[in-house]
Amino acid sequence: MRRTDHGGAGACSRHTSQRGQSLVEFALVLPIFLILVLSIIDFGWALRAYLTATNSAREGARLGVIGATADQITTRTLDSSTGLLTAGDVTVTFSDPGHQPGTSVTVDVTYQYNYITPLGSLIAAIGGSALPDPLPINTSTTMRLE
Repeated sequence: MRRTDHGGAGACSRHTSQRGQSLVEFALVLPIFLILVLSIIDFGWALRAYLTATNSAREGARLGVIGATADQITTRTLDSSTGLLTAGDVTVTFSDPGHQPGTSVTVDVTYQYNYITPLGSLIAAIGGSALPDPLPINTSTTMRLE
């Protein structure tokens, strides 16, 4: 008859050492996982801000090509940004102050994106180069007047 030992000191110490190994592995992987998740979150929000700024500048320039004033263009740009931009973020420039057909209107948008996660300080803490805080988002649209 064969006898197997399902208990004893050997089985208990093996189980304890595996739990300790799992804890060490988790501690090593957690910072990398957090940086990855925080990067995805901030990248998504920064991309959203960039696309909103770009589309807002385009909307303002489209209004400008039909002869609108700089104030009207700025208002349209702000309205299409859904509250992301302020009047100080928008600059409207005409290549000809007389608004003659064939000249151009340029709408420049400068936005400072503030990170929503502590990603920048986390990367700096582990020895990486610091991210610019806030992240500058600049976009420009130029169209010719009709």
